[in-house]
Amino acid sequence: MPTLPALTSLLQRSRARLSTSAASLPQINTVLSITEHRSAGGHDYGLIRAHATGHYTVILAATGATLRDWQQLCDYTHIDFGADAWDVVAVTAVADHFPRTDTAHRQWMVPEGHHHLDVADLATDTYLAVTFVAATSAMKTTPDEMAVEVGRRLHTLIGSLHAAGLDTTPLTAAQVAAVGVRAYRGGLVEDTSPAFADIAPDSTPHRVRDVFCHNDLLSATWVIAPHVLEPPHAMGSVLAQLLERDPTTPRTRLAITWRATRIADTIHPDDPIRLTFEPALQRFGATLTITEPRPRTPSVDALRTRLPLFARLGVRNGYDRHAELFAAGIGLGVLLPEHGDITDEALRHRHR
Repeated sequence: MPTLPALTSLLQRSRARLSTSAASLPQINTVLSITEHRSAGGHDYGLIRAHATGHYTVILAATGATLRDWQQLCDYTHIDFGADAWDVVAVTAVADHFPRTDTAHRQWMVPEGHHHLDVADLATDTYLAVTFVAATSAMKTTPDEMAVEVGRRLHTLIGSLHAAGLDTTPLTAAQVAAVGVRAYRGGLVEDTSPAFADIAPDSTPHRVRDVFCHNDLLSATWVIAPHVLEPPHAMGSVLAQLLERDPTTPRTRLAITWRATRIADTIHPDDPIRLTFEPALQRFGATLTITEPRPRTPSVDALRTRLPLFARLGVRNGYDRHAELFAAGIGLGVLLPEHGDITDEALRHRHR
């Protein structure tokens, strides 16, 4: 029989494992945690939980997708998902550019060294973050219950995307953690099994109105107005320019979010609008995040000069909201405005 010290040590290790599965991000009002499960189709996947709001997110990597494939996906302003998927509240498509190798990453970290990188030195990861809600007694309310529900439908979701020409595979908990670590720490993930808690910045981040400082990196996010992506413009050069790899800004991330449209509870059950309304996801907005090692300041000028006038007018700096926009643009299930902390004022920037 285990002794009391042995039981105490086991309990401490169990608590340590539990604590490493959760993270609190700057300017986000909910704790995020992750658990790993196996779907009915045999896929291992990480399920992210937003504790404050009952949202659950699974990330699907589009490993074989080209930027042209991703552009065609992002062209859709409206996605029908049917009555059976009433709990799908958001889909975020992310295209993440970063230095491909350790050598390229070190070159990027050198002051002014990033100007010597080439397009071939950059890599792109593309993935979809699908967010479900479990917030009422009529829905699945616990992580285990939600995991069963998501796992039952995940194979169908992957099959539907495959039929549409987009091959995807769900990310495991370690792979999800690697996505977050790369975003907040800016480099290649050295640990093959990073903990989810490792995505949080090492120290208290410092922010001013126009920049977010984390782990000796500076990030800024620009909000892209809906008209910039609306057809016929999205079918032309604008979206292609936003997705293009640029060696002068090696660390960029474009995130486009679709949100569910639903009938208000105040609409009477007999109202004719309920007979014609079909649940759908509507393109909600887009963000572009640029990260640079300090003392370089992130700038969108190189991209802005390539855009037509109407698009340049629709790209604006996310003043005072860079930390929450940064988190929402990673694809970890952070939704705005639900998860933004409006009481968290920008702190004094101590690095400059």
